[in-house]
Amino acid sequence: MANPNASQASVDVSAYSSTGSLIETANLAVPGHGKVASLVSSLFSAAAAGSGWLKVSSDVPVAAFDLYGDKVHGGIGALPGTEGGSSQILPHFVHSSRWWTGIAVVNLGNSATSVTIKAYSP
Repeated sequence: MANPNASQASVDVSAYSSTGSLIETANLAVPGHGKVASLVSSLFSAAAAGSGWLKVSSDVPVAAFDLYGDKVHGGIGALPGTEGGSSQILPHFVHSSRWWTGIAVVNLGNSATSVTIKAYSP
């Protein structure tokens, strides 16, 4: 997370299960004009192990992204932070015998919804 503001940011990072249940929340202080990086395993207890999603909330605007990797086979990926919305554009994907692209979608509402994913060729 990066804080472009002069004042310190108080940031809550909440871990949710893949079904949307809150597991736990960690609070971080991000200094003014500073940045903080942390592993999920150092932010949360063993209860947060496995798959799910994170919600980042701050008292001042900050920029955050999700970086993940595979400890067994190698590889690393990153997801930029996004705001909730009815449409998102992901500018790049690869699907071949060597590469793959994953997409994660979170329903921030209380009602069921449907999602359409379209892939366009260059």
